[in-house]
Amino acid sequence: MFVSFQFVLLGFDLLVLFSSTVLYGQEESYEAKLRKHREDSLRVVAENEAKAREKAFIDKQNAVRIAYNEGLKQMRLRQDERAIQSFRKAVNVDVEGVDDTKAKAYYVEAFCQKRLRRYYKAVEAYGNAIELDPNYTEAYYGLGKTYADIGNDDQAIEVFQRAIAVDANYDKAHYELGRVYLDKKKDYNKAIESFKKTTEVNPQHDNAFTALGTAYLKQGRTQDAISALESAVAIDVKNYLASYHLASAYNQTGKSTKALESAKRALQARSNFAPAAFEAGMALKALKRYDEAKQYFTEAAKDRQWRKNAQYEIDLINDEIKRGSD
Repeated sequence: MFVSFQFVLLGFDLLVLFSSTVLYGQEESYEAKLRKHREDSLRVVAENEAKAREKAFIDKQNAVRIAYNEGLKQMRLRQDERAIQSFRKAVNVDVEGVDDTKAKAYYVEAFCQKRLRRYYKAVEAYGNAIELDPNYTEAYYGLGKTYADIGNDDQAIEVFQRAIAVDANYDKAHYELGRVYLDKKKDYNKAIESFKKTTEVNPQHDNAFTALGTAYLKQGRTQDAISALESAVAIDVKNYLASYHLASAYNQTGKSTKALESAKRALQARSNFAPAAFEAGMALKALKRYDEAKQYFTEAAKDRQWRKNAQYEIDLINDEIKRGSD
């Protein structure tokens, strides 16, 4: 009996021990599950916060693009004031990753400001575009053109040179630099250098060949002028300025027939163009076709800037005819 009772006690102890072990295991499993649940919850919260931040970031970027596109629509409708408001809305959104769009917004704002004749505001907008994108050659071009428009020739030259430093093959900057040297500075050597560079990087730039010929004429280099102007006409037969200057160069070298052809070609491209009518008259006068010459001089005289010279030539012809009849 005593032995049996000991076995019973031993069995009870083992049962208690087993039960304690099970309960401890269950408690440990619960704490692990709780810890995992907390970790999963924190991870989900962190992921949701990251997604929310990403969505807010993308929404801001999209807000920039939407405002920019809305501004473009208004600009095309010539609603410049509203367009400017949209472009400024775009650039005022505080978000990274859309500097290219913001630079474009400043650029087209400047275009609108120029159209409204607010040149200094245009200068500011172009400057902001360049600050966001130092390689924005079109913004340099626009800024340089604006400086030239308001008479800041030295600044225009500097800006065009900066554009060329960014892109040595940027023909528009070379050309406009040459225009400042030709029209404003009267520095024909530098103008010729710029126009030559323009034609090197863009052999189809007929306006550059025209300007090059004009610069040569200013220096009295008539044959060089003829070569450049013939290139311009070969590229675009409707370039009336090239044909006009070519007629002038031909008249200066006594090539009256070619001068007449060039002058008439200019007048075909632009009727009632007084300078071309005058050159046609000069060619016909040299060919002693006086009646036709007087007709062209009469056309030229309709322009007040050419009236005095044209009437002078008509008087000379009348005198010549009178002497011939005496």
